[in-house]
Amino acid sequence: MQQFLTRFFRYNGISSDKFGIIMCELESNADDEKINGIQRNVNEIDGIDGLKIISSVENLYQDIDVILAKVDRLNNVIPYTTDEIFKINDWLFNVDEYKPLEMDEYFVNSIFTKGSSWRTDANKGYLNVTLHCEPYARGYKINQTIFVDKVIDFELDNKNNVGKLTDIDFEIYLEDDATEIEISNMSNGTSIRLEGLTQHYEKQLKYYGNLNYIESLIDNKQNILQKTTVRNWIKLLNGNNVMQIKSNGNAKVIFRYQPKIQYM
Repeated sequence: MQQFLTRFFRYNGISSDKFGIIMCELESNADDEKINGIQRNVNEIDGIDGLKIISSVENLYQDIDVILAKVDRLNNVIPYTTDEIFKINDWLFNVDEYKPLEMDEYFVNSIFTKGSSWRTDANKGYLNVTLHCEPYARGYKINQTIFVDKVIDFELDNKNNVGKLTDIDFEIYLEDDATEIEISNMSNGTSIRLEGLTQHYEKQLKYYGNLNYIESLIDNKQNILQKTTVRNWIKLLNGNNVMQIKSNGNAKVIFRYQPKIQYM
């Protein structure tokens, strides 16, 4: 079975629609094995009484085979010309770094490593190509804007299934009447609270989840961390997260996060 089943896709910023090609699955390989989950390498050390102890786990990059078919406007598979294969090869194989292969709901950072072509007895043309991919796919970055007047409860749906926690970034925009704000993930007890935000440069802030850091969007030389009275850095759980924002005035918070997705 083909790993990626989609119609048109994008690679290195170029749509396959430009070449009239789609990813497809043939009846002859519909039952073939495909990658599920994450392929991992487990490193062990000797423990007590002959038991092994896991010292580290490494997620492995994967080689994934994909079939590309050229179709006409009626979705009939038609043969490639030599000139078309020349141009497709220039698009897919003239790249020497990982680039996003973009599909409907997610993308995979990858590089094409080899390919072959064949034509069936019915004069249908196909290309077999191999992708060297990072260990998992990535969902597209999610942006959600929340307006708050004193207090608001809401939910963030995190479709991540790689690891237990996901970093989240957010920007805070306080109106002049607001001098304090607390943002909490009620689902795991993580939160951050800032008080005494009276200066102009303290009204626009950015929280970096992967750095556990917060700074002013107006003057990043200012020490904003000294205004935090609660600093339990916010992370998202997999699935639904119940969030809460409290402020003593009006504010806007823009949340941004990106799930990682296992192959399936």
